[in-house]
Amino acid sequence: MRRIWVAKFDPLRENQDLAEDLWTSIGLSRYAELSSHLLEDIVHPVSCVRHAASDALAEVLKETKKNSKEVGLILTCLLDTYEDKLELSPPVVDSLGRVLVPAVDHWEPRSGIAVALTKISAFFDAGMVKKVATFFVQEGLADRHENVRKNMLDAAVLTVDLHGKQSAGELLPIFEDFLNNAPSDQRYDNVRQSVVILMGSLAKHLVIKTDF
Repeated sequence: MRRIWVAKFDPLRENQDLAEDLWTSIGLSRYAELSSHLLEDIVHPVSCVRHAASDALAEVLKETKKNSKEVGLILTCLLDTYEDKLELSPPVVDSLGRVLVPAVDHWEPRSGIAVALTKISAFFDAGMVKKVATFFVQEGLADRHENVRKNMLDAAVLTVDLHGKQSAGELLPIFEDFLNNAPSDQRYDNVRQSVVILMGSLAKHLVIKTDF
């Protein structure tokens, strides 16, 4: 059933129609645990499956967006799963300790998590915005893989665009603290550049009151 729901959001219209017909003909309906089960496809190794699953998750949450508890649980699951997917496959070495196959970074699941964060960002409340912004600055934007960093920046920019007006007071200290205190080490250059972009996005929501 989960896969049929995900197929309804497949990039190919033909697959969408087939899934919709199957869903209707069998008489399927959404169930309470569907959103959490979709996490399995959000971290799928195939890109089109990850994107379809992210759209499918957003559609489920759209109808339950007043239930901030469910959205919060999904957000927590996504961030916890990101931590789990940071582990590298160990290198293959010979009897002399020489590396035959280097360690492998399976970055695709982390990319899927970033895409999912983009799709569900509209449903975040103030507390979730602060939580995910902290995650972006401390971890997501510093991911070891370029594709994941790009996806994370897309998610972060959209979050600021959607919630910057209401959450400027929470977001600004997070960004300023990083820019003021992050080491000048080259490892932080990508994050620093991304945070500058986020500050620019947030600036659009800041209103400076001037007394004449």
